[in-house]
Amino acid sequence: MRRCPKGYKITRVGDDEIARLVEVNLAADQLFAGSGLVDDDDLRRHIPKDVFSAAILARDMFAARHVETAELVGFTLTS
Repeated sequence: MRRCPKGYKITRVGDDEIARLVEVNLAADQLFAGSGLVDDDDLRRHIPKDVFSAAILARDMFAARHVETAELVGFTLTS
Protein backbone atom coordinates (compact mmCIF):
# COMPACT_ATOMS: atom_id res chain seq x y z
CA MET A 1 0.00 0.00 0.00
CA ARG A 2 1.28 3.44 -0.85
CA ARG A 3 1.65 5.82 2.11
CA CYS A 4 0.66 9.47 2.34
CA PRO A 5 3.34 12.02 1.56
CA LYS A 6 5.09 13.34 4.63
CA GLY A 7 3.00 15.99 6.35
CA TYR A 8 -0.38 14.50 5.41
CA LYS A 9 -2.73 11.96 6.97
CA ILE A 10 -5.95 10.15 6.04
CA THR A 11 -9.00 10.54 8.29
CA ARG A 12 -12.77 10.24 8.24
CA VAL A 13 -14.92 13.15 7.10
CA GLY A 14 -17.61 14.88 9.15
CA ASP A 15 -20.99 16.09 7.91
CA ASP A 16 -19.91 19.59 8.95
CA GLU A 17 -17.20 19.51 6.25
CA ILE A 18 -19.44 19.26 3.18
CA ALA A 19 -18.85 22.89 2.18
CA ARG A 20 -15.08 22.22 2.21
CA LEU A 21 -15.58 19.02 0.19
CA VAL A 22 -17.40 21.07 -2.47
CA GLU A 23 -14.51 23.57 -2.55
CA VAL A 24 -11.92 20.81 -2.91
CA ASN A 25 -14.01 19.05 -5.56
CA LEU A 26 -14.30 22.20 -7.69
CA ALA A 27 -10.60 23.02 -7.27
CA ALA A 28 -9.57 19.50 -8.24
CA ASP A 29 -11.74 19.65 -11.36
CA GLN A 30 -9.74 22.67 -12.53
CA LEU A 31 -6.66 20.46 -12.73
CA PHE A 32 -8.36 18.78 -15.70
CA ALA A 33 -9.49 21.97 -17.44
CA GLY A 34 -8.40 21.98 -21.05
CA SER A 35 -7.18 18.38 -20.92
CA GLY A 36 -10.16 16.92 -22.75
CA LEU A 37 -10.53 14.30 -19.99
CA VAL A 38 -13.49 16.06 -18.40
CA ASP A 39 -16.28 17.86 -20.24
CA ASP A 40 -16.01 21.62 -19.66
CA ASP A 41 -19.63 21.76 -18.43
CA ASP A 42 -18.77 19.22 -15.72
CA LEU A 43 -15.95 21.43 -14.46
CA ARG A 44 -18.50 23.92 -13.15
CA ARG A 45 -20.49 21.30 -11.21
CA HIS A 46 -19.61 19.48 -8.05
CA ILE A 47 -20.64 16.24 -6.43
CA PRO A 48 -24.10 16.93 -4.94
CA LYS A 49 -24.17 17.66 -1.22
CA ASP A 50 -26.65 14.82 -0.61
CA VAL A 51 -24.18 12.37 -2.20
CA PHE A 52 -21.46 13.63 0.14
CA SER A 53 -23.82 13.35 3.11
CA ALA A 54 -24.86 9.78 2.25
CA ALA A 55 -21.23 8.74 1.71
CA ILE A 56 -20.21 10.22 5.06
CA LEU A 57 -23.05 8.40 6.80
CA ALA A 58 -22.07 5.14 5.09
CA ARG A 59 -18.43 5.74 6.09
CA ASP A 60 -17.44 5.73 2.41
CA MET A 61 -15.51 9.03 2.55
CA PHE A 62 -11.93 9.62 3.56
CA ALA A 63 -10.06 12.91 3.71
CA ALA A 64 -6.45 13.79 3.10
CA ARG A 65 -5.41 16.38 5.68
CA HIS A 66 -2.39 18.46 6.45
CA VAL A 67 -0.92 17.03 9.66
CA GLU A 68 -0.19 20.37 11.35
CA THR A 69 -3.36 22.27 10.43
CA ALA A 70 -5.82 19.36 9.89
CA GLU A 71 -6.99 21.23 6.76
CA LEU A 72 -8.91 18.98 4.38
CA VAL A 73 -6.97 19.09 1.10
CA GLY A 74 -8.36 16.08 -0.77
CA PHE A 75 -10.82 13.23 -0.49
CA THR A 76 -11.87 9.88 -1.80
CA LEU A 77 -15.45 8.68 -2.09
CA THR A 78 -15.76 4.90 -2.29
CA SER A 79 -18.65 2.49 -2.53
